[in-house]
Amino acid sequence: MYRYFSLKLFLNIINLPKKITNHQQGINIQLNVKRKSIFNDLLTSNITVMNNQKVIITLYFVLFSHFIFGQSFQAATITYFNNETKSGFVEIPKTPIQKSIKFKLNKDDKSEEKIKMENIKSFSVQSEDGNTYIFEKLRLVPLNQKKPTTGFRWLLLRVAGYANLYEGSHYYSTDKKGNIEVLTDCGTNGSCTFSYYIKKDNTDIAYILAMTPPEKKLSIGLNSILIKKVELYLYEYPELVERVKNKEFTHRDVLTIIQIYNDYMKTQDSVKQI
Repeated sequence: MYRYFSLKLFLNIINLPKKITNHQQGINIQLNVKRKSIFNDLLTSNITVMNNQKVIITLYFVLFSHFIFGQSFQAATITYFNNETKSGFVEIPKTPIQKSIKFKLNKDDKSEEKIKMENIKSFSVQSEDGNTYIFEKLRLVPLNQKKPTTGFRWLLLRVAGYANLYEGSHYYSTDKKGNIEVLTDCGTNGSCTFSYYIKKDNTDIAYILAMTPPEKKLSIGLNSILIKKVELYLYEYPELVERVKNKEFTHRDVLTIIQIYNDYMKTQDSVKQI
């Protein structure tokens, strides 16, 4: 019994990495995000794993290596609430609710500073192969709730424009080159999703827009959620709303939907200026 809960707790910390690669603010965003699932069906085989100590040891090694060989500190710029910036190297938060981030002025510095979440507006990190990732600190309005959460969350900016689109899940990590990976916890019943939030104004609140599971996972009811939220938040573009309702786009196309919406809103701004 102890071995089972120990293994389950371990899996809850680092289960199922999903790699994302995106470029923000002035750089093209890669829409064809490749998500990689490790041990997709592992949690359906708890008994087999529990009874095989060698399998458990191997599993621990493989999952720990995902974090061990990822980058720790990487080039970053922190933006404070007064819009002052600080450049150096940070270790990205491992979870969206992490209360501080570790900062070094130089990568080789032995000492590190912990900067509290409450003092930070956002921060960006760069990977070795030139990708830029932006994390913003936001309050969320989850599904079936009307009021935002009391606490803040670190969300990854996926699309910037008239409407900003953010992605969040259970955990964040990096690969060897410092590219951000988003991880989700599928639990014992195999249900898991990545959540997308939309923000259209200058507040610190983002609203749930869509949820999508890893590839080959069931997605019952997720298109219905998307349709309701698109009707609510993208009403300025009724043709796009109809395309979503007609299932031309699904919950797996949420980045494309927001890009199309942002492009449309740009044309509306141009018309108003004329």
